[in-house]
Amino acid sequence: ALALERGLEALASATVRPLRQDLWLRLEACLLLLEPIKGGVGRLVRLAEVALEFGESDRAERFAMQAMRGDASRFDVVTICGRAATARGEWLDATLWLRRALRLASTEEEQAKASASLAETLYFVGNSAEAEVLAARAWTTAGSLGTRLAARNVLGKLLLAKESWAAAEEHFAADGIDASVGGLVEEELRARLNRAVAVLSMGRRDEARKMFAEIHERGQALGSQRARAYALSNLAAIAILDHRYEEALDLSERAILARREMGERVLLVLPVTNLAELRLRLGLVREAAEALRFGIQACGEALPSSRRAYFSKMAVLLRLERGELVEATRELGVARALASTGADHSLLGQLERLAVRIALESGDLVAARVALMAARNCRLSPSGQAEVAWLEAELARGSGEVDALERVLCAVQLAEVADDAELLREVHILRSKFACAAGDAVGARASLLRAAVERERVATGLSPSLRQSYLARPRVAAVAQLLLALDGPCGSLALEPPESAPPPGLAPLPERRSLIGESASLRGLLSAIQRVARTHCTVLVHGPTGSGKELVAEALHAASARAKGPIVKLNCAAMVDTLLLSELFGHERGAFTGATTQRKGRFELASGGTLFLDEIGDISPRTQVALLRVLEDGSFQRVGGNAGLRCDVRVVCATHRDLPALVARGEFREDLYFRLCGVTLTVPALRDRLDDLPELCAHLLARVAASAGVALRPLTDEALRLLAQHDWPGNVRELENVLRAASVLGNGNSLDATALVECLPALRALTLSREVSADRPEVAALPPNSLGSGFSASDALYAEIRAGVGLGDLKRKLERDCIARALGEAHGNITHAAELLGMKRSRLSQLAKEYRFSVMVEDCKK
Repeated sequence: ALALERGLEALASATVRPLRQDLWLRLEACLLLLEPIKGGVGRLVRLAEVALEFGESDRAERFAMQAMRGDASRFDVVTICGRAATARGEWLDATLWLRRALRLASTEEEQAKASASLAETLYFVGNSAEAEVLAARAWTTAGSLGTRLAARNVLGKLLLAKESWAAAEEHFAADGIDASVGGLVEEELRARLNRAVAVLSMGRRDEARKMFAEIHERGQALGSQRARAYALSNLAAIAILDHRYEEALDLSERAILARREMGERVLLVLPVTNLAELRLRLGLVREAAEALRFGIQACGEALPSSRRAYFSKMAVLLRLERGELVEATRELGVARALASTGADHSLLGQLERLAVRIALESGDLVAARVALMAARNCRLSPSGQAEVAWLEAELARGSGEVDALERVLCAVQLAEVADDAELLREVHILRSKFACAAGDAVGARASLLRAAVERERVATGLSPSLRQSYLARPRVAAVAQLLLALDGPCGSLALEPPESAPPPGLAPLPERRSLIGESASLRGLLSAIQRVARTHCTVLVHGPTGSGKELVAEALHAASARAKGPIVKLNCAAMVDTLLLSELFGHERGAFTGATTQRKGRFELASGGTLFLDEIGDISPRTQVALLRVLEDGSFQRVGGNAGLRCDVRVVCATHRDLPALVARGEFREDLYFRLCGVTLTVPALRDRLDDLPELCAHLLARVAASAGVALRPLTDEALRLLAQHDWPGNVRELENVLRAASVLGNGNSLDATALVECLPALRALTLSREVSADRPEVAALPPNSLGSGFSASDALYAEIRAGVGLGDLKRKLERDCIARALGEAHGNITHAAELLGMKRSRLSQLAKEYRFSVMVEDCKK
């Protein structure tokens, strides 16, 4: 018994966690010897209370459960179980235990204690109404000062939750005085901490910093790990607000160490995720991931769902920073599910704003709009309000809303009020894009320079290595890249960041995008491009999505006499009707809400060059009429204007839709269709030119390696054969996405079939079918698009039929390939190709149109 008493005295003065753990083991050994002695339950309760004071909630519950074997109806034992569950964040268990304790209470003091503890738990789960009633009752009925202060602490937290900062400051100031007079050190430090939080919330940052520093010093002198940990966390938050990031990193790491000393796992979650988010903001992606892994490991699997939600949110941020949108979406679903079990409305709001960002980067405007509505309904801090305004402006810009500019100006104002350097940088970048789209190069530069100021506000004071990491972060580096783009050729027409040079040792970036391949169908297309480029006729480029229609337009422009002029591009499907007319023809000041200045349209900006209109099949009847007029005589009027304007522009249109079918259904004007298809060039789908796959993959992998900053990893032969078996509905764009994902996520010096399957699940079925057909050597031995050694042409064709290719499909494929080869050898001359194939010219012309091969220039001149 004497050893137990001495051990408790030693424990009270132990400030190092390993020493405390050793003392706990010795105390538990003493307890085993004393358990048969009368009074063992009282000693267990005392040990459990001491364990709770040191944050050892698991040990406290273990002592309480041992005591419960001796007396299951003791009020203090049940209360300890509830408080231990609260310390671990197990709100439901805590509520059940404490309600039971309230029923067991036999005196007013016990009822007050149980009410105060239950009120705190209900505050955490968001049941503010009942928490306030219980805390007020405990405050008025408690006999001891400690219980009264515990109840008033809950009432003060409720004032903070209501954002009644002044009332909260006065409330906690009174509590601090009462605790000081009563000699309750921990209660005094707790009141001073909460008062400092209220002061910080009112914007008195310097005063709050001084208060937290004093609390930290006193907590250290008194051995209060809890006071030290909370003070360090808040000092780190203030350092971030002041843009003192080096200091914030140090304070955050010290706060984590202090909280580990406390022993309560649930208290580690916030400082760990705050540290990881700070590292991510500074471009330390790997270090942020390490902090997240540490937190998950240190907190263990028993962490409550409401707390694990913070780790999931951090995983979403990491995925988003790496551009892994599919994985980010999956992690976001997990985070939402976990967060729904708690009552942290701030976290729920952050997740909804992340959902908007992911949807915008994925191009899913509908999902972005839904998530934005949910984000608006959450409680928002000044930074949260600014972020919502920025996201609203981004969505308005993507949707082509006429008030998009007004929204971005509102976002700028809110970000300035919040004094958030990250948001200010982003909104000024967005504002520069609006100015650039309006042809206002001066305004665009001014906004980018404001973004650069916010960038430097963060970078100033960082160590050289940390500054380098921060400036290399893609979203930060975009400021310098956009400024370069604005100064470059045609920079005032399209504000897009240029591709940066690859780091040393990586593959060089190809000079520009181009049509890659030597297949017959592609050679025929390239030959037609060279012939058509020398003319001035309008060109319609037809082809499936992702096949490279924009590259055809670029090639036409580069090979034409207009190559020194601008090439201006516009996606017609991405804009509503009103905004599309303004984009095409410009507008006068006051033409509509938000038209504060005169603006040139794309036709004017492309004068002397080429205008590429993508997805022309999606424009409205009103826009079709306006476009027909300018194509007929080159004249047009700005929206809201009366003056007639003329332009000298070569128009290239593109679509993946069947325009003749749209004409037949009355959805597209016939006269406009005939005006557009002066020359029609058809871009073959990737599945129709698989001979180009090796060269195309090599080209794309080089681009990916340089742009993503990873090592160049070539494909293995097995991987190339697997790619050749896929149908590629997304064409070259889908291929590039697969290769990019495999290059970034893959390991080793090359990319094998396994790496590709992980990035494109559709390939898994192909690998399985190859395994199933392993006992059919006549099929498995044939590599795609080639004849195996010793096989005749008929053997190869029959092997394809045995592999599941229909005879009719095989016949059409053979016919299409032969026509493509003949057209390639004849350089697009249908008469010569018909002679090579031994068929009539009219029949070949019909088949060429059916298979959407490029038509002859000689046919267009008629």
